[in-house]
Amino acid sequence: MAELLADPGFDLIYPRTGSVFIPRDNGPEAIEIVRQLGQSVDLKTAIVIFPEGRLFRPDRLERAKTRLALENPERAARLASLSHVLPPRPGGVLALVDSVAADVVVIAHTGLDQFGSFAELAKEVPIRNPIGIGAWRIAGDEVPLGDGERIAWLDEQWVLVNEWVAHGARNADSNR
Repeated sequence: MAELLADPGFDLIYPRTGSVFIPRDNGPEAIEIVRQLGQSVDLKTAIVIFPEGRLFRPDRLERAKTRLALENPERAARLASLSHVLPPRPGGVLALVDSVAADVVVIAHTGLDQFGSFAELAKEVPIRNPIGIGAWRIAGDEVPLGDGERIAWLDEQWVLVNEWVAHGARNADSNR
């Protein structure tokens, strides 16, 4: 995100750690970048991808659900329960799992939603309220093979993320 790169600290750190920001306004270019990244992975590499494409806001959720209902009613029905996370955009995830034979770790968090921007978060350091983090691992051989099945699997993971966020960090172990 441009907002992260505008921060002097992150601007210095990200390029040195091999971080790559994917342009979300050009889907085919973004998917190709992700595919190329996946082909260059070794055993010491981790790739972090944010399938939502942007920070959560209730108005964005409603727009995304409306768009999804028009484009893909089946996915819209699967994701109708989302209330705390945006629907995942599967293109990058599909490109990544197509190019990397690896396990997938899904990470959910709560407590950052009180900050409207990265700048607001940075101003509040040290953070006084708890941040909850939950994660679960899916073995690479458990990830479905076909695109349709993978999208349904990703949607299922995002429903779990939404449930985890809705119930907070206290239920972190109950979802997976």
